Amino acid sequence: MLVTLDEPTKTIDKKILPITDFLPASKITLTGAKLEAVRHLAQDFHKKFSAGPKVLAVRTFDLISFPYPTKFGFWGAALSPAPYVVMTNRSLFVQFRQGEKIKNLLMNPSDFEASKAVPFYAKQIKRYGTFISENILSKKVANVEEHLKAIGVKPSEIDYISFDHLHVQDLRRLMGTIAKNNQPPRQALFPNAHFIFHRAEVESMKQLHPVQIPWYVPDALKDVCTDKQILIDDDVMLGDGVALLHTPGHTPGNISLAINTPNGVFVTSENGISIDSYCPLESKIHGIRRHAKEWGLEVILNANTAEYTAEQYISMVKEKVVAGMGKKGIPNFFPSSELTASWLAPWLKPTFSCQKVEFGQINSLDI
Repeated sequence: MLVTLDEPTKTIDKKILPITDFLPASKITLTGAKLEAVRHLAQDFHKKFSAGPKVLAVRTFDLISFPYPTKFGFWGAALSPAPYVVMTNRSLFVQFRQGEKIKNLLMNPSDFEASKAVPFYAKQIKRYGTFISENILSKKVANVEEHLKAIGVKPSEIDYISFDHLHVQDLRRLMGTIAKNNQPPRQALFPNAHFIFHRAEVESMKQLHPVQIPWYVPDALKDVCTDKQILIDDDVMLGDGVALLHTPGHTPGNISLAINTPNGVFVTSENGISIDSYCPLESKIHGIRRHAKEWGLEVILNANTAEYTAEQYISMVKEKVVAGMGKKGIPNFFPSSELTASWLAPWLKPTFSCQKVEFGQINSLDI
């Protein structure tokens, strides 16, 4: 069984099922051969997944816009006089069937106030000052609780929470903490939610490499309650039309959410910061098309971590093929932090923008 729960939990959520479609590629060590194997396996998975049941409802929540180094966002390919791109971080609410029950998934409910403790952004705030950093370079829209209230969903009605990766995330408020060293416990914001992470993501945070440290909140997992933590080791199916796919590269335990909707399959993660990242030959962003054509690249990485570049490239191809093409002939990819046009970032207006995925009526669970 590929789905396990960390101690002290004693039972396995048997409704979460392993996906074995990509296992043949996991045994391939040569990156070129693995890329092609994953591409073909993703084509087969897309056909099967898209022909299956659909999710019931989807809503997207804009949380905050923020600056991010241009050289990282487009792997050095984009040309701009600005040192930063501007991205909008979003969370995704998905309602789906799991057997006879209706379940709610919340993907990437970032606690953006706590994220300011990340070394990279803490140094940015120190450099530019609080006012400029939080009112000009960044723009807060609303937090997750406010968004949920607007659609009539209570925090207690969330069954599952996951993140594509744990850069800039602080889990203590969301998961709650245990009492320790005379400190009282903190109640979880989402008391009934199970938190799904890839095991490699959690394990890597126990002893970060120096190149990883700038992007993780210090003590982000310290004393968190793990009784509802689910660690997965590979791809899994949560329910009808909802899959969590292991897409390592940006981080060791990176996860991409795939949802099957009436408008096609959509995939979301932060492996790429724009749809342009997945169709660079069609991009009108200065430098992207030329760079991709010169070097024969079919994707442009979000490259703030260089540890697993080849793996990330393979993962982005997996995402692109699983998502398939939309009506406009561009990949149905939804960046969890998406490039946003801004006067702060000249020449960096996205050619293609998803902005939101929304459909279906939300069923009230009356918890």
